[in-house]
Amino acid sequence: MACVLLVSKEKVKDPKKWFSAEMDIDYQWEKDLGGYQSGSIHFSGIEGFYRFEDFQNDYFTYWGMDSWFSVAGDNEIIYGFYSEDNLSAEYVHIKNGECIREYRSYFDWPEENVDEGDSPEFDDWVAVSMYVDREMC
Repeated sequence: MACVLLVSKEKVKDPKKWFSAEMDIDYQWEKDLGGYQSGSIHFSGIEGFYRFEDFQNDYFTYWGMDSWFSVAGDNEIIYGFYSEDNLSAEYVHIKNGECIREYRSYFDWPEENVDEGDSPEFDDWVAVSMYVDREMC
């Protein structure tokens, strides 16, 4: 199971403060190997993006697009989630105020599945899991 949010470094000057404000929680960040930890959230940086990983899936999962647009604001964000237990996955990419990719695949709720945009290509939740593990780390 993985749940990762990438936020472009371009406009976010203090990522820990930004995240705390967006989640409306006063996080206490502690330095660890490779980044910072606060509860179930690990923060680090990768090329061009700040990376927030939720180890317990307490945040992000099953959000509607209104919530994603609200969090993105004028930032580029990429979100990826998958669950082997539930055979489900989500992927959202917002850039310049537009959703350029939304993919949702739910085993238990197939009527909620979405596949809009074309890059990256996903055939199922497994493809999302491989992308999250390989490209978003």
